[in-house]
Amino acid sequence: MALETADVALMGDDLALLPFAVGLSRSTSRAIKQNLWVSLGVVAVLIPATILGLSIGTAVLFHEGSTLLVVINGLRLLAYKPFENVGKAAAPAEPAGSGLLR
Repeated sequence: MALETADVALMGDDLALLPFAVGLSRSTSRAIKQNLWVSLGVVAVLIPATILGLSIGTAVLFHEGSTLLVVINGLRLLAYKPFENVGKAAAPAEPAGSGLLR
């Protein structure tokens, strides 16, 4: 029951993977929004262009090209890597002006 209602289900005992899951979900949300705008933009341009005289074959070619672009944009998520400093403690800051004494 808990897995069906959970927002995130980690497939292991390591909670250090939680930042990775959150980062991946944010990247996925960004890619979905990008893909939505690209597909709606192409359709918004192609429908009036087809009505004004663009041939159907050319419109289909542009539409299929945009479909490939959307798929490639989604496939980028397979190569998602989190930032290198996620999960590492930050180095302590030096006091102000300490660089002048060296």
